[in-house]
Amino acid sequence: MDAAALAAWDELLARYMRLPPLTRGFEAFLETQPLRPSDFFAGWIPVRFVRLDPGGHTTEDGPPYEPHFDTALESLGAILGRNDPPRAHIVWENSD
Repeated sequence: MDAAALAAWDELLARYMRLPPLTRGFEAFLETQPLRPSDFFAGWIPVRFVRLDPGGHTTEDGPPYEPHFDTALESLGAILGRNDPPRAHIVWENSD
């Protein structure tokens, strides 16, 4: 994705959420500059569990994002050999 397309996405997303500038993207996947996740996502519900029951389904939200989760993410990154700062990835369904 070229710089003009990323700038257009930055402008569009800024109407709905605060994010650092985007650095790259491809179709339905965008990546931000390095960030401290709690600066942007504190209080968000990052995970929703859906349980399929014989008669339907139920949903259950995970805990809201809290600042101490930043440390857990950095620790996981180190275990995986990533020592660079976290980045956010925006992904949506692309049904073309």
